[in-house]
Amino acid sequence: MSTLVNRLLVASSLILGVTTFSSAALAQTTDTVDIQGEVATTLAVTAAPEAAATALDLGGEGTATDDVIVKVAVLTVTSNNEDGVELTITSGDMTNSTDVDATDVVPYQVVTVTGGGAPPVTGDFITASGTDRVEDLNRDNVDGEEDRDLYIMYDAPVVLDPGTYDDTITVSVVDK
Repeated sequence: MSTLVNRLLVASSLILGVTTFSSAALAQTTDTVDIQGEVATTLAVTAAPEAAATALDLGGEGTATDDVIVKVAVLTVTSNNEDGVELTITSGDMTNSTDVDATDVVPYQVVTVTGGGAPPVTGDFITASGTDRVEDLNRDNVDGEEDRDLYIMYDAPVVLDPGTYDDTITVSVVDK
């Protein structure tokens, strides 16, 4: 019997050895690690009004001037989008806010140029008054920030009802 026990011990040792050897042979030798990060959108526009924005010469006192072009603000557009942004600027009519019965209006158009660049000329104002102007701005700068000078153009009429004429220009940006 001891021979039978010896044989069983030898056989079971061989089976255990093969199982252990097989597990070692099937061990995983490579694996993967998923990594990721996230970048939040950086998108903003700020408007710094120029003093001229609230001191417009509207004529109306017997003299008229056509195509008055005035820088009214410096816009700072910030974006980290490689494709750039769309800048939208509203335009409309300055109305008499001190005389509610007045019917005179002063329509104006808007355009921007590169900050500190040459001012626009009459032909640059191609969007009609009362229509939003949409400008595509590409990201040409390293830090994602760009200054744009905002100009308006209006015709100062010969006669206007007395009062304060005003309007609000709204600027907004969206990523392209």
